[in-house]
Amino acid sequence: MKIDKLYIVSLDWSKEAIDNILVEVMKIGLPDIIPYEVVGIDGRQLTTHHMSLMGIKAYDDWNLDTGNVKVEDDENPFWHRDVTMGEIGCTLSHVAIWEDAYKNGYDNILVYEDDIVADNWSEGESWEKMDWEQLEKVKKLNYDLFYLGRVLQNGFDGVEDTPIDDMICKPGYSYTTHGYMLSKSGIKKIVENHLPKLKSMMFVVDEFLPSLYCETPRTELNDIFTKDINAYALNKNVVEQSRNVLEGNSLTEPDDIEDTYMNNI
Repeated sequence: MKIDKLYIVSLDWSKEAIDNILVEVMKIGLPDIIPYEVVGIDGRQLTTHHMSLMGIKAYDDWNLDTGNVKVEDDENPFWHRDVTMGEIGCTLSHVAIWEDAYKNGYDNILVYEDDIVADNWSEGESWEKMDWEQLEKVKKLNYDLFYLGRVLQNGFDGVEDTPIDDMICKPGYSYTTHGYMLSKSGIKKIVENHLPKLKSMMFVVDEFLPSLYCETPRTELNDIFTKDINAYALNKNVVEQSRNVLEGNSLTEPDDIEDTYMNNI
């Protein structure tokens, strides 16, 4: 499968930081030599005035304690506080990537966040390199979104994966955006069908993507966003997200990172 561009989401553009990220990227493997670009918007530097000039607005009803939204399964602590500026910055970083890929007409893009690791730290073993030739089967399935790493949120009803074969599945309700691919059709659908709405109610990108392909516990999102994204995922992650996110390099504030957010790793 030909990848047109690798996007790295990071606030640290130093050569040392990028070299460290590329070491992990090469552990995972690439299908070919491809260009890469570093993209990062520090939401902690944003103000409401900046957001107004950009035509974006935070989702006022995200906090279940103060907003007008009620959901049946409300145990997630991230739903009981406002969306943070760091989270908005992270989401905007992904938005910038999608818009750039759309503008350039790319057929397939690869997106990694800067805290990726090629090791399965939860089991103390290393993954094998990505078998890109095997991914041709995903291309034949007319994929829009393909997760290379994610966290299935098993604490909610109706979020199970649907197996396709021993390699891939249709993903259930999943968090994290540290490693994924988008096809041209996926980029087009996100930018044309969903970005205008997202920009009027900015929230966490981890919640946005699953709201486009499956029913989520945030039931109001199911009414707002159509399920038009054809999503697939690896049964076994080839890339994980490090828990050692350094203060100052994270796209979200350190306080945003709670153990319960990663409750099913």
